Amino acid sequence: AGDEKIDENLDTNDVRSAIYVTTGAVVPNGFDAVIPIEDTAILHDYNDSSSDVLKMKIVPSKVSSILNETKPWTWIRKIGSDVAAESIVLSKGEKIRPVHLALLAQLGAPLDVLQVKTLPRIGVLSTGNELVDAYESSKLKSNQLGKIPDANRPLLLSQLGAYGNCAPTDLGIVTDDDGIDAISSRLNQILWGNDETEGIDVLVATGGISMGEKDIMERVFVRGMGGKVHFGRMNMKPGKPTTFITIDKDHSRKLVFALPGNPVSASVCCELLVRPCLELLHNGVDI
Repeated sequence: AGDEKIDENLDTNDVRSAIYVTTGAVVPNGFDAVIPIEDTAILHDYNDSSSDVLKMKIVPSKVSSILNETKPWTWIRKIGSDVAAESIVLSKGEKIRPVHLALLAQLGAPLDVLQVKTLPRIGVLSTGNELVDAYESSKLKSNQLGKIPDANRPLLLSQLGAYGNCAPTDLGIVTDDDGIDAISSRLNQILWGNDETEGIDVLVATGGISMGEKDIMERVFVRGMGGKVHFGRMNMKPGKPTTFITIDKDHSRKLVFALPGNPVSASVCCELLVRPCLELLHNGVDI
């Protein structure tokens, strides 16, 4: 606790006098050192109950150390001594952590107008007729022939959330039977947003990107949404079908990572490709 009140009538000419100050309080003029209260004791037998002045002594075990070690400014911090003048306490692009907020507040920086970069918004989408939503227990128990739980969305949403450099959003599942036009229309609305939603910056889709007849996602992104493929096959396993696409509109750009449907492949490619990209976006690189 701090207390700014100072007794102006205190006689500081008596070198044996002391004043009680709480931690964080202003030290009165005439005093230049502090002795911790736990190193002192009240002399109850010598105090006048009608007086506000207490007689105290240094506890015997501390007398030697206090007399020898107490110097001017002992246990006192001068104003501004914590951070040197002209010091850079935070650099542009640095990730704000809890201790930074305390430091900024201590330095008098108004936190309500602190300018920060918004976390990239990233949507996670699964594709495929065979998928059953792992978040819907009733469907998981139905034992439908040819159906499998969608493991990719829970996996990637958790993985991306752990990075701390993005704000993941669950976009659910689209099926191959939805068709190119319907999927394109839905994803365009998700990407660019509307009057009620902000849209997303990066889309991560799993499945539907290989060479099969039902692998329609590249056509969705290119033909249906006007995207440009920057690479569409990778010389690596797992992850060979991984495709990277950009979609431009009104001087704005969205990034699309189309990952394989295999959960291990999707996770590995997310770590190797999506994570570094998100770090760049988070640190202020324009796309």
